[in-house]
Amino acid sequence: MTLTASNSDGSDSASLLINIQAPGSGPLAQGLDTTGFIFETSGTGEWFLDTATSVNGSDSVASSNISNNGFATFSTTITGPGLFTFAWKVSSEESYDFLSVSLDSNEQNTISGDIDWTETALIIPEGVHTVSWTYEKDFLDSIGDDKGWVDHLRFTPGNFSRTLGQALDYPGLVWTSGGDKQWTGQVNLSQNGEDSAQTGNINDNEDSVLQVELEGPGTFSFYYRVDSEEDFDFLRFTLDGTEQFAASGDVSWTQRIVSIPAGSHTLSWRYEKDEFELDGADSAWVDQVLWQPDEISSYQQWSNLNFSLDEQADPELGMESADADRDGQANLLEYAFDTDPWTTDPQIGPQMSRNGTNISVDFSIDSAKDDISYRAESSSNMSDWSEIPSTLISASGTIQNRRVTQTQSEESLFLRIVVLQTP
Repeated sequence: MTLTASNSDGSDSASLLINIQAPGSGPLAQGLDTTGFIFETSGTGEWFLDTATSVNGSDSVASSNISNNGFATFSTTITGPGLFTFAWKVSSEESYDFLSVSLDSNEQNTISGDIDWTETALIIPEGVHTVSWTYEKDFLDSIGDDKGWVDHLRFTPGNFSRTLGQALDYPGLVWTSGGDKQWTGQVNLSQNGEDSAQTGNINDNEDSVLQVELEGPGTFSFYYRVDSEEDFDFLRFTLDGTEQFAASGDVSWTQRIVSIPAGSHTLSWRYEKDEFELDGADSAWVDQVLWQPDEISSYQQWSNLNFSLDEQADPELGMESADADRDGQANLLEYAFDTDPWTTDPQIGPQMSRNGTNISVDFSIDSAKDDISYRAESSSNMSDWSEIPSTLISASGTIQNRRVTQTQSEESLFLRIVVLQTP
């Protein structure tokens, strides 16, 4: 392309070369090991293909040519819901020059200092969103390689969003968050390999608070993990404002069990930072919460482990007769036969077999569930039902495997297992 400029003093021309690349191609797509995304760059510096440094032995993308008070950003647009996973690495002036990832201009995570390749994940909500990676410098000094790297970008469609209750594995309490940045549910790090709650991405002199209120007496347990500047940035756990413990540094998953006295109580997890410096992931996590009131039925505890209080009050989701996963099995049956009320079960509970004119139904009961009863019934017309006895086949712990057998003497014979709540 030739560009020509002219005015009253004359004109001049110059050639401009425009390189048009197909979507999913180019040096950034190559370095990130991905196709199908269009990447844009901005800032005072650049991102380039780095064939010397990578997480998988091939290549990556790296920032370069960034002066003090400068930054370099690359971004892409994605339609959720889904999960972005990627590896990143940084070599910078710790606590002053940062590599960050943002969702719709809201910073989600940062690393600084000398951090080797680390896998991380970013949950993408439903709709169209912009994800961006930025290496940013303050007004002076350069330490290390003074750059950041990103590699092995992957997007997996699906709903990976987690409420605090879901991430903490106990939705049957009302969880709240406050402070400068809120705790969120995430799937990047957990004690059980699924999900957990993580502190907000706070700055120096800020805090992030997770809180729940409950009615005692009972026993409350949870796991926590900390990766912070030791002796300066802390996770503090309090009961009614009284500190029970504080943790800092690199603390692996640890279980804590707390005896809750009678009455109303407030439990709080507060991650706080001092006025400068960071170390490690600069974060804390909580997972695998279990609240066991002294007086609670087995079914109510099952409901608390699977449904929020709002869902429990919804006749189409959490009530005994509701069928949240639309698999034809009411929640009371899901509880009775130990199945997931949120996952469609092709066949649960009783299993039928036939031997000539004898029809048998095998089913299992849990004798520890003393708030429900099981009853076998037969009918020839599906209107008039009669209770029939069952025989114990085998047992293991509280699980009993039982069988009912009826001889078909009429044209039709129907058998069913009835599950009832007991007072």
